[in-house]
Amino acid sequence: MALDLPVAGTFSMRVSGGRPMRQRTANLEERILALFKQAFRQGRSDVAEHLLRALEALDQSPALSESPRGPHVLSEAYYELVRR
Repeated sequence: MALDLPVAGTFSMRVSGGRPMRQRTANLEERILALFKQAFRQGRSDVAEHLLRALEALDQSPALSESPRGPHVLSEAYYELVRR
């Protein structure tokens, strides 16, 4: 039986048969972006700011280059700010 354990960052640890292996958490950047947009549209700028900082932190991570959209996620968040 496999067990998924969350680990800090964009990875989770998968433990199976006593052997851990790293597995990319699907679309973390996309999830944060969606929550950022929702918070911003609902007028929760305090929450949106934290989520934007999370996207900025992920942008500094080499793991973001593995994302299908890469740095475009952060650009989309900035665009959301200026279009309002």
